This record gives sequence, C-alpha cells and structure tokens, in this order.
Amino acid sequence: MHYSITFPIVDLRPILPETNKLKKPSWPILKLDVKSPFIRNFGCVKDRLKGGSEFWGSEDKFCDARGVMQFAKLSSGTKPIYRRFFSDGLFMNKLEIGLEHKEYYNVLTDTTVFDLEEVLKNLSQLKVNFKNKNNSVPVSLFESGKNIAACYADASTSAKLRNKYIYNNLVSGSPLSLVVYDKNTSVKLPANAKMVLSEIESIKHIESVTLHSIMLPIGNQRLKMWLLGIPNLGKKLNNSDQTLWDKTLRDLRINLSRIHIEKETTAVILTNINTRSIRFKKQSEEANRIEFYLKKVSKKILKKERFNLDQNNLLDFALKCDIDVYAGENQTLEELLDFIEDTYLKNDLKQIFPQ
Repeated sequence: MHYSITFPIVDLRPILPETNKLKKPSWPILKLDVKSPFIRNFGCVKDRLKGGSEFWGSEDKFCDARGVMQFAKLSSGTKPIYRRFFSDGLFMNKLEIGLEHKEYYNVLTDTTVFDLEEVLKNLSQLKVNFKNKNNSVPVSLFESGKNIAACYADASTSAKLRNKYIYNNLVSGSPLSLVVYDKNTSVKLPANAKMVLSEIESIKHIESVTLHSIMLPIGNQRLKMWLLGIPNLGKKLNNSDQTLWDKTLRDLRINLSRIHIEKETTAVILTNINTRSIRFKKQSEEANRIEFYLKKVSKKILKKERFNLDQNNLLDFALKCDIDVYAGENQTLEELLDFIEDTYLKNDLKQIFPQ
C-alpha cells in the first residue's frame, strides 16, 4: 500500500515588499546545471525521472527534501519513499511525503479483513522531527504543515536578515492524503468513504479502478483523503499496456494533488486580501501578479474533462475547503475582488468558492 500526504505551502512574498527572500533556487527551473541548486536544510534540486505533467506545470523538477524532516519511529513494515518539494516560483509550493506500508499484507488470510481506516489513522499520526530551532518537539505527520512552512521560511531567507515576521509570509493550507491499495485483497474501507469513480476509460480493457473520497476523522480534526483501489495485475500486461497503465495512474495522482493544492493556494491568497494581511493598489504590479495567477489556475481547476476523464464528480469533493475566504472585511466575492475587472475570472472563482 502506498500512502502519501501533500502539504500546500503558500508563499505571499511575490506581492510583499522587502522580504529578503533568497534568489536561488529560482523557480521554475528550466534546466539543471552541473552543480545542482539546493534549499538549505532540505536538499538538492533534481529532475523528476518520469518528467513532468502535460496538464500541470512545475512538476518536472523537485527538491529532494529528505533533510528537512525525519520520522521519529517507524515499524519494520513501513518505509519512507520520498519527501519532495515543488514550487511554481510564484505562490504555489508543496511538500509531498510518500510511505510504503506492507504490514497489512502480512496479516491478510482467506478469512481476515484488513481495516483500512485504522492503519490510515496510524500513518497520519506518525511522529516527525524537523530541522528548525522553533520546531524541536515531534509532531504528528498530518499536523506538520506549519512546521514545514516555518522551515521553508528559514531556508529561503537570508540568514543575516531573518526576523519573526518572515513566518507570516509562508502559510500552510490543509493537507491532502492519497492512498493506493490493492483492491483484490480483503480490505474494509472506512464507513464514510464515498465512491467517486468506478473505472477509467483508458484502462477499461484491463480491470476497473475505484476511487473513493473521505474526510478521515482524527481526534477533533479531519483529513481530506483519496482512496485509489487498483487491481493486482502481476505480469498480465504487455509493455505497451503497462506503460499506459502507469501513465494513467500517475496522471490521476498528480491531477488530484494539484487541484487541491491550487485551490488551497487561491483560498489563502483571497483570505489574506480580505483580512488586509496583504495590501496593494488597483492596477499595481502586485494586483496584476495575483490576477495572472488566479486566471491561470481557475481555468485548470474547473476544466470539465482531463485525460478522457469527466471531472465533475472529482470537483464536488476536491473543491471542499476548510478556509472561509469571506471571513473578513468583504462579505461578497465582488467586494473581495474589487481590484479585478475580469468578469469571467470572478465567475470562475464563484464556482470554486460558492457562498
């Protein structure tokens, strides 16, 4: 079973004056030099072996972020696979953490049923440590967004010019978890898991793939999660079908992640505008930069079909947001987006953040 959790880290510095942000790495990185750029305490920037995404930018290069956090304790059946940091060079940043969990295969027999909810809660609450003087106490994995944001604030700011205010410029959004499991095993899904997809067109001739959505309750909090059930195909596929299979599942995972990350990034930007945490004038460079970003991502988020997949059912769950963008001075989207004249953009944002 593959467990991943992705944390959106929203960088507000592109629209703030004098942030003392380091110039390198300069995202998006088009080509790596002989000497790879790095992020202090995170790691070096690398090419993604399978390349980027034809639908979403900034997926082809990542920072190998194994240095920023360590797991306090893992069982023998759970192994870290990756800790990857991505950035679009503007507002969107994300840290992806992947784990391989094999324990449940060891306990499955013909008569046993594996309780997926229990293991998901355990994995989400694994304790992690961070390389940051302000983050000395281990925290639960799913609650580590603020710690990641603080570490990136330190790592991307000139050491001589750091102050307590830099941590206000990097904001963590709600995390998203994506779990890939073998649907041919006896797995008991959480009771509130909702079926979203039962098959994907490009691999119909192989076997159905299931996709469930769930808000996983952990204590008094909830973790948004996608559960992707795939058949155990063994060596049934020829090379061509295997390539198609791998690409389709990879595209789906990237798409589910980016819809959430861009929605969270947009919500954080609008909230900070509404609460006056960031200020700018109409038709200013800052206003134009925000409008450019919002236009770009709103069209991508609301795209009705992607890789022959109807996204309506995906968007119903993907666009659920814990951030109230209207909790501030402006109670309507028209008031909030007064600095934008594009009516189409406002209509798109109304769909993403309905009142």
